[in-house]
Amino acid sequence: YIGLGSGRTRPTFNLGTLTSTTITVTAANVSVDNAIFYSTFADVVTIFNVTAVGFTLKNCLIGDSAINLNVLSAVKCTGSDNTADDIRLVNNKFLSQDAATLGFVIFAGDVFRPVIEDNVIISEGTGLATIFTCATGKDIRMCSVARNRLSSKATANALGYSNDTASPNNSGIICDNYVRASDVG
Repeated sequence: YIGLGSGRTRPTFNLGTLTSTTITVTAANVSVDNAIFYSTFADVVTIFNVTAVGFTLKNCLIGDSAINLNVLSAVKCTGSDNTADDIRLVNNKFLSQDAATLGFVIFAGDVFRPVIEDNVIISEGTGLATIFTCATGKDIRMCSVARNRLSSKATANALGYSNDTASPNNSGIICDNYVRASDVG
């Protein structure tokens, strides 16, 4: 899916009515390019719920329509291990005003070959905001996480990523990311 136009003239999708409102991606190799996605309901869990390999999100803006009409994460991969392999998130903006922000992308299972590059993530809230978060005991293998910009007003535990797995199976390159936070520790 390729949106035509530029700036505010790109296709705009408003997600609201329930916190569980989402765009579910169950087909392999789906690409979404050059569109705007806004939450129009409080605490929408995620814009994209991905349960298929090869998903690409590129050149998109994801954000809140108002401070109390917010989205918690841009992409959530909720399938079993390896159902989100080869995900590509490139050159997107994720802008959130709410303290409940969870992060740009959340992985529930093991993921091979994720690419998360050149994104801007800005959280005006004081909650934890990350470039990516991985569920406990799950692995990120052969990843490329580069040149992302994260700005968070979190006052504690501000991280660019969260993966508490001490597994030797985690691998890849995480480099040249910039993280700005209010964390004093």
